[in-house]
Amino acid sequence: MCLIRINLNNGFHKNSNNEIIRGNRINIYSEEEYLRKNDGSTYMRAYALPYKTFEDNSDFVNQLFALLEYTKKRHNDNINVETNLFF
Repeated sequence: MCLIRINLNNGFHKNSNNEIIRGNRINIYSEEEYLRKNDGSTYMRAYALPYKTFEDNSDFVNQLFALLEYTKKRHNDNINVETNLFF
């Protein structure tokens, strides 16, 4: 089970209230969403970016650090992300 997911793409998610969230978004676990969807599998509610500490951009590293801040994870600047691995 996933509690939080960031989608950095041009896809979409349809919430139980029929609201369609397109593009960059964050999906967060919601028991209410699970009960309202009543499809036995959908349990996340989508929110368009920007949302709280998250900006609306597709920068993976930026969003990773926003996620760490949002989930209150301490990393003490000990995370080094190699941004040129696939170039």
